[in-house]
Amino acid sequence: IVACEAALDDAEEFARCARSFHERIVASCGNEPLILLVGTVEGIWSSQFADEAVDRTEVVLADRRRREEALARHRLIYTAIEAGDEQQAERIVREHYANRPRGERIGRKVLVRARRV
Repeated sequence: IVACEAALDDAEEFARCARSFHERIVASCGNEPLILLVGTVEGIWSSQFADEAVDRTEVVLADRRRREEALARHRLIYTAIEAGDEQQAERIVREHYANRPRGERIGRKVLVRARRV
């Protein structure tokens, strides 16, 4: 979260920090099949973002307001996990992904690899 705060002015660096945040949460769950599954899905999203980043005007997080919103959600998720409130954490994560901007990039230059995050 601290790294994401420092990267608010750099969309590409912020995206790397946000991905790291997601990976750390998944890695801490202790469920190996879930870690592999989410690692695959996260890889798809990251590949999609990398493809979009070629043209800065298409970067989903190019708008600083979107980065601030994502950071605020990450803080809420972290706080709920730290407090042991799994229902709150789940609700916030579901909202976080439901509110994520969607694009038509999946399938273009995307190589899917299962990996442990």
